[in-house]
Amino acid sequence: MNKVADFDKNAIFAEEALVVDVQIFLNTLMHEKGVSRSDLAKAMGVSRARISQLFSDECTNLTVRLFARAAYALGEKVELDCDHFRLVRERSLSKAMGKAENVWPLWKHVEEEGDKELDVYHDKLLVFLGCEEMEVAA
Repeated sequence: MNKVADFDKNAIFAEEALVVDVQIFLNTLMHEKGVSRSDLAKAMGVSRARISQLFSDECTNLTVRLFARAAYALGEKVELDCDHFRLVRERSLSKAMGKAENVWPLWKHVEEEGDKELDVYHDKLLVFLGCEEMEVAA
C-alpha cells in the first residue's frame, strides 16, 4: 500500500474509534445516572430517533455540537485532551520537579489521583515554583 492509502485507512479507523468512545462515554453516563434514551432525547430537545442514530453502528452524523449537547444534558462538561498535551504537561512537571526536591509528596499524590487531578496540581506546582507558563513541545 502507498502512504495515502495507509493514511486513509488509519484516518477512518481513528474516526470510528472516536465515535465508539463517544458512544461508550454517553452510554456509561446514562447508565450510571439512570437516564433512558427517551429521557436524553427530551433533555436535548431532539427526537428519540435521533438518539437511536447516535448509538447505532452506522452513526454517520455525530457532530461535536451533538456530543456537547448530550454531555450537557447529562450534567457533564467535556474536556478535550490528546497525547501531545499530556506529554507537554509531563515534561513541564518533570522540569519543575528538577527545581524543587520538596515537591515529591505532591507529585506522588498526582500520580495516585490520576490524570483528572494532574491539571490542577500541575498549575499549582508551577505557581508554587515560580516557573514560566507551560512550554509547548516541538
